[in-house]
Amino acid sequence: MAQIRDVGSVAPGPPPARWGLVAGATGCIGSAVADALAAAGWNLVVHSGRRPAAAAEIARKLVEQYRVQVLPVHADITDAAELDRLRESLGEAGIGSLAALVNCATAFSGDLMPASRLEHAEFRRVLDVDLVGPYLLVRELLPLLVASGASRIVLLTTRVAPHGGAGAVHLSAAKAGVHGLVSALAEELDEYGVRMHALAPGPVFAPDRRPAGLPPGIPAGNREEVARVVVELVSAEDGDPVSNAYGAGNHGDATRHGDGTRHGDATRHGDATRHGGATGHEPAPDRTGGMR
Repeated sequence: MAQIRDVGSVAPGPPPARWGLVAGATGCIGSAVADALAAAGWNLVVHSGRRPAAAAEIARKLVEQYRVQVLPVHADITDAAELDRLRESLGEAGIGSLAALVNCATAFSGDLMPASRLEHAEFRRVLDVDLVGPYLLVRELLPLLVASGASRIVLLTTRVAPHGGAGAVHLSAAKAGVHGLVSALAEELDEYGVRMHALAPGPVFAPDRRPAGLPPGIPAGNREEVARVVVELVSAEDGDPVSNAYGAGNHGDATRHGDGTRHGDATRHGDATRHGGATGHEPAPDRTGGMR
């Protein structure tokens, strides 16, 4: 990993074009986030793990609709070497800094499985993509984030993370780790102008995959509302209360947590949401540790 001190200072002159990267941009939530950011005027890098054609199509539509610059990329976020090459390719494309990084990628299929029947390989795959992946994304892209002078990182977690969810021990463990990752990175990166955020949606489903049923009081969430919160977080100025951590509620509402909390404090919820169905992140149907 390139050291922060090697990045150098931001050059004087007019501000560069504002670029953000959305990892898992071909998934349910990721595609909504990319659309919302482009609508807000952001130039984007839209990432997919193993669906380059889908990422290219999303890029084409965003350019056509919003007249912003969009670069489609693909890389396995669990592979540091691939992410290193991704960072190099951004430089070759003239993208010298990133003002935002949003991770919407996941390996969780949404299907519940008791721990006694969960394969070891599947447990490890979800931890690799959902916990190791975000860490590697931040580590490998950190020089670009520091180079912007002020940047935001939003890592999606889940409402089940603080207390766990039956049938989702792998997701619960991985996303609880993401909460800790956000808090620790917030301590390390604050002085470099990099702000960390954890965003914890309730159950969000793709439009073509509605749940057969959810427990009482837990309706399906709204991916557009989650995307709106992401735009608020990455657009917030220092000192804005919006810069505190968020949790996106099950009804699609955004719940602000704790005025005066540190940037990047992981959200805390008093209940564990237990549900089936897709989480809305980019799924990974294969078992190779990568994303589709």
